Amino acid sequence: MTVPDVSPKPGASPGIAGAPGPRGARPINRRGAFRVAFALLIIGCAALKPLPHPRAALRRIVAAGRAVRTLRAEFVCEKKLAVLKKPFDSAGYVALERPGRVRLSTLRPYRSEFILRGNRVLARAQGQRRWHGMQVKRRPGLREIMRQLGALSLGKTAAFTRNYRVQVFRIKPPAPPRAALFKGISAAHRRPLEMFLLRPSDRAVARVLRRMRLGFQARTHVLLFASIRTAGGDVTRYWFFHVRKNVPLAHALFFPRHT
Repeated sequence: MTVPDVSPKPGASPGIAGAPGPRGARPINRRGAFRVAFALLIIGCAALKPLPHPRAALRRIVAAGRAVRTLRAEFVCEKKLAVLKKPFDSAGYVALERPGRVRLSTLRPYRSEFILRGNRVLARAQGQRRWHGMQVKRRPGLREIMRQLGALSLGKTAAFTRNYRVQVFRIKPPAPPRAALFKGISAAHRRPLEMFLLRPSDRAVARVLRRMRLGFQARTHVLLFASIRTAGGDVTRYWFFHVRKNVPLAHALFFPRHT
């Protein structure tokens, strides 16, 4: 069997015809490289193929949530603003209590806390003792993640499907920020999750929100990852860990004294 001569011609680059290249350079098998790239493309497309029956999968998640009366978890958050190159990392905890109460408290690097009770949102910033009512129209990402966490605590699917097109994938979440590596991010974040992709179908929602992703552990149906991209290009991502269900929660978490 004869071996074809694939060595570059004098004065030609090993990868680009007609361009000068160094002597003794190993030639590039462009046909083989194309086959590898095509195979990777096929594998990538298969990995991103949505799973069938997303609404049925969502109903299973929400049905499991109905058995949860209270929930407390820690989180690490990464916020990327469209006007800034460097992301901003923070950490804190989230607490949920039926019916529809959510507390989202950022503790590091500075304190910033929000409480959702029904349609009312209370807020308190670093150095403030008293809570005050807040208009969340200027914070669409925060509003949506708290609304969806509240919907999960109530076991409602309508909040997900009324204004969104829903798809579900089996993929790994993005890697958490380096600051999270020593804070107990579990091995579950390195395994594929049931990742729900929510795209607004309502025009009013689409004006402020581009898409939202919610990643659940398949076996326990626990929310481990959430991502919100606003219409302005800002991206906020949460990694949840140390998740504890049906634990006692103090009344003051949702009904603080100084309001």
